[in-house]
Amino acid sequence: MLTNREDRLKRLERLTETPMTLFAIFTIPLLLGPYLWDDELHLGWDFAVWGVFSLEFLARVSLAPDRRSYLRSHWIDVLLVAVPFFRPLRLLRVAVIALRIGVGVGHALSIERMLIYATTLAVVCACAARIVEPQTFPTLTDALWWALVTMSTVGYGDISPATDAGKLVAVPLLVGGITVFGVLTANLASVMVREQAEARRSE
Repeated sequence: MLTNREDRLKRLERLTETPMTLFAIFTIPLLLGPYLWDDELHLGWDFAVWGVFSLEFLARVSLAPDRRSYLRSHWIDVLLVAVPFFRPLRLLRVAVIALRIGVGVGHALSIERMLIYATTLAVVCACAARIVEPQTFPTLTDALWWALVTMSTVGYGDISPATDAGKLVAVPLLVGGITVFGVLTANLASVMVREQAEARRSE
């Protein structure tokens, strides 16, 4: 019985780890809403985000053979559900979600890990650029477009930071973009070499 519960728990964790990590990434702009745009609906977003994390976590806890031990070992998820929505604690919730993203990255495969890193970097830097340079980036969409273009090293130049703070935000994107694409290229080359070697052995 315990083995069956453990198997179902592991299966659920495998299925939800990457989607929940990506959800956590795109939750960051929602939690930073009051700093990014004039939005009176941020409390509703907070409840929606809290509901998704809570349901997923409760499903995992319900399958755990030793729930008390599971709660202790997954304290980040406990914090994610327990931290209240008050605006002064909003940045604390962002910090907890960042920890949750770190856990998800640690459990991901190599290529998945780099894609999660890239997505996190783009979203976080876009939010930072929107906050420090609202004149250059009037909407979060503009900031995300700039972040993705900068990371890809395409550099259209249609939007670019004008202040020192904005340029500092661009530095991690420049370095991170080169790193991410370099690692992805290396991984793809490794997969192709491995497949060719297996094909030769099977001949």
